[in-house]
Formats: sequence, structure tokens, C-alpha cells
Amino acid sequence: MPKIQSALVAYSILKDQLEKADLYEGLMFFFRPITASVANKIFIPAEFSNLLAESYGLKVPPSVIESLAERMSNSGLIYKFAGDDSAASYRYSESDLTPTSVSLPLINELLDDFKSYAKKQSQEISSLEDAYLEQAFFDRLINIESLEIFSRKDATYSQKKTPNTITKPKSTERNYSTVDTHLDYVVSRYILELRYSDDMKFQFLSDVASANLAAETILTYRDPPKKGEAFDELEIYLDAPLVLDILGVNIGKEEFGVELASELKRGNCKVNIFLHSINEIERILENRRQSYLNRTNYIGKSQVDPPNIQALVNSLTGHSEQILTEQYGFFIIDSAESIPSNRRLSVGAEHEKIIREQLSGWSSEEGREVDVNTCCDLIRLRSSIGLQTRILKSGVILVSRNIVLASAANKAWKAWLSERNAGSSDRIRKAAPLVIMDKHLIGLIWITQGGNIGRLARAHLVANCAAAIATKKDIITKVYNLLVDISPQAASTFEAVINDQRAERALMNYTFGDPEVITNDNVIPVLEKLKLEVANEITQAKNDEIQILKIQLEEQAALFGSDKAQLALDRDNALSEKKVLKRLLDDIESDKLTERKLLLNKSFRKACFSYQATTVLTVLIISSLIYVLSDFISIPEQPRLLKEGVKLFLTLLSGGFLFSWDIPGILFGGLRQAISEFIFKYYASANGVGHLLDDYTYSFKDKKLDSNK
Repeated sequence: MPKIQSALVAYSILKDQLEKADLYEGLMFFFRPITASVANKIFIPAEFSNLLAESYGLKVPPSVIESLAERMSNSGLIYKFAGDDSAASYRYSESDLTPTSVSLPLINELLDDFKSYAKKQSQEISSLEDAYLEQAFFDRLINIESLEIFSRKDATYSQKKTPNTITKPKSTERNYSTVDTHLDYVVSRYILELRYSDDMKFQFLSDVASANLAAETILTYRDPPKKGEAFDELEIYLDAPLVLDILGVNIGKEEFGVELASELKRGNCKVNIFLHSINEIERILENRRQSYLNRTNYIGKSQVDPPNIQALVNSLTGHSEQILTEQYGFFIIDSAESIPSNRRLSVGAEHEKIIREQLSGWSSEEGREVDVNTCCDLIRLRSSIGLQTRILKSGVILVSRNIVLASAANKAWKAWLSERNAGSSDRIRKAAPLVIMDKHLIGLIWITQGGNIGRLARAHLVANCAAAIATKKDIITKVYNLLVDISPQAASTFEAVINDQRAERALMNYTFGDPEVITNDNVIPVLEKLKLEVANEITQAKNDEIQILKIQLEEQAALFGSDKAQLALDRDNALSEKKVLKRLLDDIESDKLTERKLLLNKSFRKACFSYQATTVLTVLIISSLIYVLSDFISIPEQPRLLKEGVKLFLTLLSGGFLFSWDIPGILFGGLRQAISEFIFKYYASANGVGHLLDDYTYSFKDKKLDSNK
């Protein structure tokens, strides 16, 4: 089986074993293919360490291999052929290779897919041999946090204002390989694209990454932590970029930030952040916030973030310390106050200078000084504890994802120990590191506390791939400066286009994060390509949306088509039911209308009765008055009976006259009409038909009620 395929199979086996076996038992399965390939040869730890590096890309100290000899012997990987207990008294055993649960066709398909993908991306990559590409892919997969692209020095070009402005980068030394940088970018981009295009392949790569993380953590320390061991004697300091991950403002690393914060809490770790790191975090947040407001004219410092990240940055700015302490339970350490003066003097200016020189590639002077202060303060804190070889007993440790910072700090720490004669050279060599990578912290928590290492490794893999393809501001500035020289109008166009995230991504894809790709000869075509890429992406997004809608409509049409007859029958039934229902509703409405008319007529009759009653009452009142007043009319003496008869006659005569000439209407018609109107409206409203009055004309005198419709 080819080398890379064998390595991928071995890591896959290790991942399976770690889920169902003891950590070291799983590790023995991992070693078996190598020991079987050198059967009967003498076991030498340093040589086996080299074999692990060649086969699996693992850098394991020979002393760690030596400490595993007894376990390897008990597992049948090596056997003793001499009486003493030295490591050289073992030979490798003969054994069958452990069968794999992974389908080789999947691995071959994955590698073929990557090679085809990579050769289409870059001219430099297209000419590489297949074996070289496979090795490059494997090396980057298992060392994703150590990509060369991360250590590339930012050229930090100054932005040109006019074509006459003379600029040059602060550092013109090329400290990276074009092919390696392109491969770093292409591998990272390929892995991220697999995450959305082929879940099976991406899951396999995540499994390999998690197995590598576990193996590297176990094999890094001669005396690694044990399951159940607590972090009581270790204070963990976080580097500023990891804190920004946890706060969720680093695009592509949000998932990793959540997982890291969760693991720190699960491990009951005491987490500290230096105050100068908090100040750096606030400076970064404020710069990004200002860039959203377009208050900077420096195109290389512009920040294009999605709306949700912008809202988060705005809410965090000025409040990060409070959120980190109250929400996450972290502690903020002011080293100026917490480190006694005598210990501060233990690390002088000469040590700071050495560390500063090792960090000379930093694009930000402020950022470099923060890291220098962090390294020096950690050494000062460690100085009171002394030399410790076990990491959980080392007192304080910094966690970072910056491999350059980790290397510089650990070299400075061991140089400081040697200068102070803190122990033998062997003990200093085995001293616990001052800075560890974030993946090692995850591994340590997993070894001691258990958990789902696959989920953690997946988030770590995605975060580092996202970092590898992230926007490089010096490339943007270089393109802008070249365009200013050639065409100020083109420079203005670029300044507008690059404010779109799609344009930033297209520029990074074109350059592979390498500013040397951009030249005077190709900068105009690059601009045109960016414009085309953005336009195509917008068009493609719209087309994809239309296609999705089209598919949904077709699926619905197919679904409806299969039941077309039933749908037609249901429609006919529905129409028939609708007609019946309409008839019923019409009948109900007709009945209601008839009922309302009856109620209205009833109210009208009462009003008419009141009209007539008012007339009669008026006549009676007038007649009574006449009857009373007739006593004052002079009538010759007549018999009383005749006299009363005359009075009654006159009263009746006047009543008839009043009725015949409608005297009540003439005298009191308005009042009579108003009383009748009031009674009509009162009873109509009481019967719930008051709203119909406007639709009718009526006459109380003639007793007529007619509809206007």
C-alpha cells in the first residue's frame, strides 16, 4: 500500500480505537503497521521516532518512545532478546497488519479529487508530481496549525496617495516558498469546500485530524497527564487571538471559539488574561469598529465583515473585559501589580531584545510588544516555581495558536533556565514548555477529562483552514498602489469593489495569499477578474436561488400530478359543496332579512301608534279646554241639562273640527313627528335593526314604510 494511503488508514484505525479502547492500547494499534514493516530489527527509540515522523508526520522525542517500550512489549509490538532492561535489548515483532475499517476506494478517491482540484488552481502546482501533492496534502492536514503561510511576514506596504508617492515595504526579504504558500492555501480551501460539498470526505479528514491531535498530545510528553488528573496547579493564560475566537469575532473560527470556551469550563481550568492583552483586544475591536464607519482612508486597514459580526464587534468594543470576567469567569491579571519587583528584574532588557528579534516578522509593532511583554511576564511568573517537567505542575502556561510565538517563548524560557543554572541540561531539555499550542490544550483536557475529541478536532481544523485563506491586507494595499501608478480611475474602482467580501475572497483565491503574484503586468487583468468574479457570483447566487425554486415547483407539480384525478374530483366536490353552501347562506341571509323587516315593521307600527296617540291626546286636551272655557260663555238661563248638552255639543263639534282640519298637526306637528321619530329609532335599535333606517322612507301619518332599494 502506498505511503500516504497507509498513513491515512492508520490514523483512521487510531480514531476508531480511541473511541472504544484505552488511550495507549489505541496507540499500540497505531504503531503496529510500522513495527511490522521492520520486524526482527533492533528496537532503537531514536530510530522509531524517525519512523513515526516519516510515516505519520509525528515529531516524537526519543525519550517518550523509550518510556513506551514496556507497553509496546506487553502489546506484542517488540520482544526482549537480552536480559537487561535497556531499550536496545528489544527487537520488533512479526505481526499481521491490522485490517482497516476504512474503504481504500474512499481514500484513493479523496486523494485523486484533491490532486485534480489543486492542479486546476495554480500554475506552480499543476507541474508537481502526484506523489509530491499527496505528501503535501497529508503533511498540511496533520500540521494544519503550522502552515508556512502563517509565518509569512506581512510586507506592510504604505498606501499611495498619488502616482508620485514613493513607497516600499518595510521588509523586502522573501521568507517563504511560493509553491509551499500556494499549497497551504489550496489545501485549506479544499478542506473548507469539502465541508459543504462532500460530508463523507470531510468527516474522514476530521477523523484523521482528531486521531493526530490525540497521538501528538500523548506522545509530546514523557510523563503525560493521566485520566482524571486535575488542573488545580496550573493557571492558563490565553493569547489575544484565542480570546477573540471565544468572543466570536474572528470569521471562520466562531465554532472553535465556542468549543474552546466549553472545554476550559469543563476542565475546571483557571483562565487568566494579561491586562496588556485586554488592551490589545480593545484596540483591535476599536479599529474594526472605526473601519465600519469609513473613518479611515487607508484601504489596507479596511475591514469587510458580515452584519452579524459588525453588530457583535460594536457591542463588545469597550466592554470585553467585563464580558470575559462576568460571562466566562476569566481573570484579568495586571502584571505590573501582581509580579513583585525582584521577580520583574529577573528578566531584563537583554532578554526582551532576544525575544523581540525572534518576533521580527510581526506586521504590528504594538502587537509584537504585547507578545514580548507576555513572554517576559510568563518567565517572571515561572521564576518563583522553579523547573518543572510535568506540564500540570508548571504553575503557569500560555496557550496560543501562533507557532512562531510559541517557539520563541519556549527557546527564551530554556535559555533563561540555562543562564540561571536551574538544573541539568537533561532536565532543562525536558522542562515543561512555557507556551503550548491550542490543539495541545484541547488534547490535555481530553486526556484528563474525556469528551468528544472528534468535534474539537473538527472545529480546530476549520478554524486553521479559515485562518490560512483569510484576507491579507498587504496584498490589497499592493494592488491598490500598482493601480494608482497605472490608472487612478482603476484604483478608485478597485477601492469600491474590494469592499465586497466576495471580491476579497476572489483576490485571495487568485493570489493564494502571496503578494508576489501581483505585478505591474497582471494587476489590471486581476481587477477585471475580480469584477467578473463578483458579478458571476452574484449571478450564480440568483441562478441557484431560481433553480432551487424551480426544483421545489417541479417537486410540487410531480406531487400534485400523481393525484391529479383525485384533485379534480375533490375540486368538483368542493364546487358542488360550495354551491350548496352558497344556497344555504343565501337562504339564511334571506331569512335574516325577512326577520329584520318584520322587526322594523313592528317598530314602525309602534311609532305610528304613538303618532296617532299623540294626535288623539292633543284633540282631547284642546276639547277639554274648550269644555272648561264654555262655562265662561254667556248663555240665557236654561235648564241645567240643556246647558250641559250644549257644552257637550260644542266640545264634540270642536273635536271634529280639530280632527278634520288636523289642527294638532298645524299646532304641534313638529313635536308629534319628533316623538314618533324617537320611538321608531328606539325600538328599531332595541330590535337590532336601527342600521336599516337609512334604507327606508316612511310616513307616520299615512302609515307607509317603503324600501329605497
